[in-house]
Amino acid sequence: KVQEMTSTSPFSLRVMHYNVYIGQGCKQDAHLDKLQKLGEWLASESVDVVGMTECCNWHTLDLKQAAESWGFPHCVVHQVDSGYHICVLSKLPIEKMESSIPGPPFHHGMLHVLVGGLHVLEVHLSPNHSTQRHEEVKEVLEVVARLTVEGEAVVVMGDFNNVSPVDKELHEELEVLQQMNEHAAQAEGGRGAKLIRRHVKDGELDYSPIDSLLSAGLRDLYPEAKTKEHHWTYPTSLRPEQEGDPQIRIDLFLTNARCDEKFQMFSEVLQNDFLDSMSDHYPILATFQKSAT
Repeated sequence: KVQEMTSTSPFSLRVMHYNVYIGQGCKQDAHLDKLQKLGEWLASESVDVVGMTECCNWHTLDLKQAAESWGFPHCVVHQVDSGYHICVLSKLPIEKMESSIPGPPFHHGMLHVLVGGLHVLEVHLSPNHSTQRHEEVKEVLEVVARLTVEGEAVVVMGDFNNVSPVDKELHEELEVLQQMNEHAAQAEGGRGAKLIRRHVKDGELDYSPIDSLLSAGLRDLYPEAKTKEHHWTYPTSLRPEQEGDPQIRIDLFLTNARCDEKFQMFSEVLQNDFLDSMSDHYPILATFQKSAT
């Protein structure tokens, strides 16, 4: 039976989301050796549940054996049409699992698991434009609404490829839109143009897909120790071509009201030199805790 929080036993669940960047090199040539550094780091972080995106070709590997060696006896990989698969590793039993049907409206997809009394929806939304992300959000909200009616605690986490309205004042202070426009002007059709297509609509940063999620009752679990120097999840210094990209938070935890009732929660963005070498995203970590009463 899955371990659940009760009113008589303290329980803490450490949950991580991480976009691992083209499967840690497995997009070109899949081999378990390429995952060893990642696995050892995950083991050192004492994480209970890890949701990962861009797990390219991991379905071809003996991931279960590797995950067990890292301390995660339960794992599932959701294969998506884009090839950027979604994976969940867990120390606790995965009691329930469902996934999005490969293909539209998802550019990538969504994986839903029940672990430790918490419904975890690991999502990877479209990197193209907000029109498609709005369609993906509708699918996510259908699942959230069903679970919320049933009284379940839900966290939606992942790479949303979208800025959050919670960061709007910070974006204005850091002149994120101006950075994107200047970046786009430097090289027509390059990185800057891609960022404009992804994040800007009618000349303004487009928060609307995340707004839809928040308007439906989800809460952005904002990093507790956030400073404007360490708030962002993307980019890292891994890829030289991203050097001019503004620093933005597009990897998020969103929780429903039942989650807020059941757990004390806080989150953080993990940043260090090692993680700079691992992916173009930083991982995010949330602790879900309920004390004995």
